[in-house]
Amino acid sequence: MNILLVQRILSFKSCTQDAGIHFELDPVLDWYYLPNTNINNMDNSLGSTGTNQANDIASRLHPGKLVVFFRYGDGNTPTGNGFSDRMYRFVGMPSWDASGHDIGRLAHDIGHYFGLAHPFPGSGDTDTDEYIKTAEYIKTHGGTPEALDGDKIPDTPPEAGERYYKINVNPAKCSNINSVSVCVY
Repeated sequence: MNILLVQRILSFKSCTQDAGIHFELDPVLDWYYLPNTNINNMDNSLGSTGTNQANDIASRLHPGKLVVFFRYGDGNTPTGNGFSDRMYRFVGMPSWDASGHDIGRLAHDIGHYFGLAHPFPGSGDTDTDEYIKTAEYIKTHGGTPEALDGDKIPDTPPEAGERYYKINVNPAKCSNINSVSVCVY
């Protein structure tokens, strides 16, 4: 059992309780090692051998439970990024690292598991990562800024995505407040 991983998940559980979300985890009963190369090497390709096996294990052995597969490997993302969607019965995560950044990644992908989309359009933000591409995207998708409303939820405004801001916004005008980037234009 990876003690660091269990500590991080218990920390995640504690953080979500503040939001009124309750997860139960028994590190003895709800944690086990699964030697499965297909699942360890799976990506977010629906219908691949690894995702099919993960879906089968999650639905057959753990019905009604949120199942997370932490894949093993060295480096930052040796087994790919985290992923999930309403079509999966599980969340796929890369190796857990010592930085603690994985808690945010886990929360992100659990959101996808429960059906939440990105606030920007599409599954990645490369269609809107530059001024010209963003303008073209808006033009070809209705001609209003609402074209950038990826999740269609009123509490989040339309936006181009994280890459747009990394490429086009001067970081000297941004500050980090409680892990949220705030930029003054």
